[in-house]
Amino acid sequence: MGKVSKHMMDRINEDLRQATKVNQWRNTTSVLKWFKDLPNKHELTFIVFDIIDFYPSISEILLYEALTWAKQFTKITEAMLEAIKHARKSLLYDNTGRPWLKKDTNNAFDVTMGSYDGAEICELIGLYILSTLQSKLHIENVGLYRDDGLAVLRSLSGRQADRVRKQLAEIFGNFGLRITVETNLKAVNYLDVNLNLITGKYKPYRKPNNEPTYINAQSNHPPSITKQIPTSISKRISSLSSDKDTFDQAAHSTEKP
Repeated sequence: MGKVSKHMMDRINEDLRQATKVNQWRNTTSVLKWFKDLPNKHELTFIVFDIIDFYPSISEILLYEALTWAKQFTKITEAMLEAIKHARKSLLYDNTGRPWLKKDTNNAFDVTMGSYDGAEICELIGLYILSTLQSKLHIENVGLYRDDGLAVLRSLSGRQADRVRKQLAEIFGNFGLRITVETNLKAVNYLDVNLNLITGKYKPYRKPNNEPTYINAQSNHPPSITKQIPTSISKRISSLSSDKDTFDQAAHSTEKP
């Protein structure tokens, strides 16, 4: 049933993306396109937010609200609703055969990471959230990649930024979700790229202690694979670098000492 639900959700989400035109990013490339198209970057500031425990925090009520909202833009039959709802039933047992019960619920409803349609359910909720942010907070330049959100506003005073932070928290709270928020930022690390509004540049970003893993030249990987690795790495760094100087700097940092 999860496979059936995934197929349905893929079609629903694609229809919603086409109809609403919100920024639900699927990869870093789409984030960079959004960033490069921002006008007058030096006049803007970033707001970055993260949804805490996104998957397990999605309630049955929130899913129902999102599907009801989605009906404005795409066809969702009662049979489809039943299939999606049925796929939410999740049972987990410990080593003794006793079932684990989710807190604060008396049914088997859950959105689990790794399930066939878990990512698609989260995408639907993300689309619903983005639409709500645009209408209630009047933030047009906002986007979401899974549980990581990013937006830009005209430069705000400290008091104005704090008001926006509280409004964001309130909106997500109404969904039964909690977030962390940072405001008034001129540069952010988002996914695997650093974005800078002052310079208008971007460069590769790697989380602390996330050191690259090197393949020994004498490994038993097929030669066709090992030969392509330097080229693939170079292309990746190039796609995340705004200019040659940025690329050279990033390329040097990936060289094995």
